[in-house]
Amino acid sequence: MNGEPYIHLGGHSHHRSAPDVFALFDHVAAIAPGSYGLLHVRDDEDPGHENEIRVLRLARGTLTEHTEPLLSLCVPTLEDPFTGWAPLTSGTCPSPPPEPPPLRVPLWCDLRRPP
Repeated sequence: MNGEPYIHLGGHSHHRSAPDVFALFDHVAAIAPGSYGLLHVRDDEDPGHENEIRVLRLARGTLTEHTEPLLSLCVPTLEDPFTGWAPLTSGTCPSPPPEPPPLRVPLWCDLRRPP
């Protein structure tokens, strides 16, 4: 990095429709085999790896995938398990809480007269 070009990636995509960073890493491996780096990915839509942090390792022109042992399994290491939605007692969505009463504030105050 001392005076040389480099690629720095960061982001947070909610779905797979984001640009394919795996393809970018693969392209960098092909055109710049001396490059190296790590890319940590959490993809809960990846079959078989829904509960893992995956590491894409680029070294000597080779791309490999690994499971990050320090952050996986995501549940319970990073998150609490999902316990389900609260049951509905009436079979419909609960009604919203009632509106609080309006705050009664005097617009002016005459200190000469008692309230």
